[in-house]
Amino acid sequence: LFLRPYSPDVGRATGVGAVWAFLWSVLSTFAAPETIEDVDANLRATNGAAAAAMDAEDDRKRRTMLWCPESGTWFARDTKVRGCPSLRWPEGGGVERWVKNLKTKGQAGAWARVKEGDGWASAPGFLGTNNEDLADTDVRFYCLHDGKPFECTGWIASHICSGAAARELGAVDGPKPLFRVAADETQGLVAALDRKMGSILASRAGADAGGRKAKAPKEKMSRADKKAKKQAYGR
Repeated sequence: LFLRPYSPDVGRATGVGAVWAFLWSVLSTFAAPETIEDVDANLRATNGAAAAAMDAEDDRKRRTMLWCPESGTWFARDTKVRGCPSLRWPEGGGVERWVKNLKTKGQAGAWARVKEGDGWASAPGFLGTNNEDLADTDVRFYCLHDGKPFECTGWIASHICSGAAARELGAVDGPKPLFRVAADETQGLVAALDRKMGSILASRAGADAGGRKAKAPKEKMSRADKKAKKQAYGR
């Protein structure tokens, strides 16, 4: 109860307070969640100023940071994305991202408008590279909230999708959003994998767990090969 007002949840402590903050971080690591809840309840009843500071800090984090419910960690929003090669701000307003096209010769890709709440994977340093040729560390994650894009790689990789999974889905700089973000009163911004992308990942994971082999891609044949094959079967 004495150390709680010096915790990072209340704000940044300095001087002797930094020592108390360190002790709180050590003890709270091993304390049961019920113990922390009891301390918070007692603090609100006995120290209104500290409780108000905690509420203000919680509100700040919800508005400016990103919460991972699995690890219980806050991640920073990297809003310094003006120099990102895969993003641009057209004169008419809004935000556009680069969507690559590796199927059509002579057309590397195009710019597509980003919708509010969209989240996507990108490889800003390798815009014309096939997904299978990328390294997992080349993949970054971005989203658009309140009309502002920002990078959220650590946050998404912590509990939504890894760089390897994004490459496997063929979603790096792909045309469809990989995940969606929305505001939540308790956690701040929350993310969820796009339903279609999630279904694909789940089906692949199930196939791997069941030991079934994925179907080999259908071999493309030329007209001459097809004609020769038909003749071989007497057609």
